[in-house]
Amino acid sequence: MIGSAEDGVRSALKTQEERLSKIEELISGRYKELHDRRSVLTEHLRDLLLPSEPVQSACSQS
Repeated sequence: MIGSAEDGVRSALKTQEERLSKIEELISGRYKELHDRRSVLTEHLRDLLLPSEPVQSACSQS
């Protein structure tokens, strides 16, 4: 009877460990996806904020 209970506990622990491993993989993948998206958005923002051509002064004297 005790061996059966131990087997049940081992099985439950193994199942829990497998679930945690899958969750860790999902979180890791999602983190990488968000990090990559952040990098792309940061690059787009930088492109929007930096003028592509030099800005000329509106007050330049002729």
